[in-house]
Amino acid sequence: MLDRPVVMPSRSLETSTPPEWPHCGHGTSLEDRVGCRGIHVPGHTGCLAHLADADRDTYLASLTPGSDIDHRGTRFTGPLLDALLAALHDTTGQPRFGLARFESATFESDARFASATFQHYAGFELATFERGASFASAIFESTAWLESVTFQGDARFGSATFQSYAGFGSATFEGEAAFESATFGHTVGFEATTFEMGAGFVSATFQGDAGFGSATFQSYAGFELATFKGDAGFGSATFEGTAGFELATFEGTARFRAATFKNYAKFGWATFEGPAGFRAATFEGPAGFELATFKSYAEFEAATFEKTAGFEAATFESDAWFQSATFKQAAVGVLL
Repeated sequence: MLDRPVVMPSRSLETSTPPEWPHCGHGTSLEDRVGCRGIHVPGHTGCLAHLADADRDTYLASLTPGSDIDHRGTRFTGPLLDALLAALHDTTGQPRFGLARFESATFESDARFASATFQHYAGFELATFERGASFASAIFESTAWLESVTFQGDARFGSATFQSYAGFGSATFEGEAAFESATFGHTVGFEATTFEMGAGFVSATFQGDAGFGSATFQSYAGFELATFKGDAGFGSATFEGTAGFELATFEGTARFRAATFKNYAKFGWATFEGPAGFRAATFEGPAGFELATFKSYAEFEAATFEKTAGFEAATFESDAWFQSATFKQAAVGVLL
């Protein structure tokens, strides 16, 4: 069961529909009857962005490292976010949150959450980052909920640690998505996520199940040296650029059923300790499995290889099934 608050964040994007929380309403007009959707700061009838300066200063001064904060629907300028983070700095000089709620918030400038610690639920569902977002080396000790988030600039999560469930389902990364050396200590979900630029998961560690089903990688997808200790689900995913899984280790089941690789699919030197499922996958570009090791059964039934399929020096320690597979060009290292 996910560690989430009882009150669920709103999924409504209709500007004519007010949010479920008491909201600021600043800027209400005949065209916009809702106005600012930011939640009230406790004890006030305005959101953090629209408080009087003195009231905002008083509120920020009341915060201490580890405080619970709730700024759903609030629009943050760079200075406003920096002031909030500064109020939460601990003895390390980095922000430390208790419960953190930023659902449907908008971040106008670079959002600098690098090295922050989220001790409880961190909610960013439906948030919009209009510039860069940095969560590099951040620590999420509880559930991190970033479903349907829009990252319009680069999103940096390098060396971040997710100790509990991390949800990125239906998120959109319009800039680079950098998760190099990140550690996912529990299940992580990227189902139906869109990566418009490069997606970097080099040397990432997935200790629980990793779900990328129906995800779309429009540019390079880098999973080199990644370790999947649970099941890795890429069913029906689309890789429009190069898919790099070289030297990756799959300790659980690797599921690529009905995945589409439109460019080079690189699985050289990868290790599949559990079942490797590529049933009905389509390889429109070259497929490279050179020196890969399959310790359990490997399924390639009904797969389609439109370019060269390279299995030179690959090791199959169990059954390898290629029934009804289609090889339109050379198949190297495959005994048919």
